[in-house]
Amino acid sequence: MISEAGICIFIFGNKLVNGEVVLASGMMEEFRIAKERGKVIIPIGSTGFAAKEIFDEMKESGDYSYINDYWNDLENDEDVIKVFNTINEIIEGVRFR
Repeated sequence: MISEAGICIFIFGNKLVNGEVVLASGMMEEFRIAKERGKVIIPIGSTGFAAKEIFDEMKESGDYSYINDYWNDLENDEDVIKVFNTINEIIEGVRFR
């Protein structure tokens, strides 16, 4: 499915194992695949778990300039409408690149 996508949005990324909430390792693998294939990746860090790890890795790398104006909104905002609007702005910004 990743090969068909142009944009990959990562939210949450947790699962229940033996009654304990853990990071979803499959989501981290999907991130690696999306990165290798040059997809536009939008991590919603405010949802925590694997999405937050992806967010942190991307922000630290400095390789994702299309998100430069949006890091704070993707990491800290819990207002769903604002996050949705931020995602939309990023998509519109990369649409014709």
